[in-house]
Amino acid sequence: MSALAMSESTIGLRELRARLSHYLSQVKAGDTLVITERGKPVGRIVPVKTSRETRIQEMIQAGLLESWKYRSS
Repeated sequence: MSALAMSESTIGLRELRARLSHYLSQVKAGDTLVITERGKPVGRIVPVKTSRETRIQEMIQAGLLESWKYRSS
């Protein structure tokens, strides 16, 4: 899961039921889904948050952070 690939899509309940696997793949990739019923928002599916350590490691692997160690004085 990429910490950078985040967007929000709106999807009708009928479409969600028909293509659930497809939309769950999008959520796994970091997207958020707003679920509507008859055009009105009724819910939201969001990715599970990862731990701070996992996010830091993903950023290091992506080259966005340099690895460092904390040393107390």
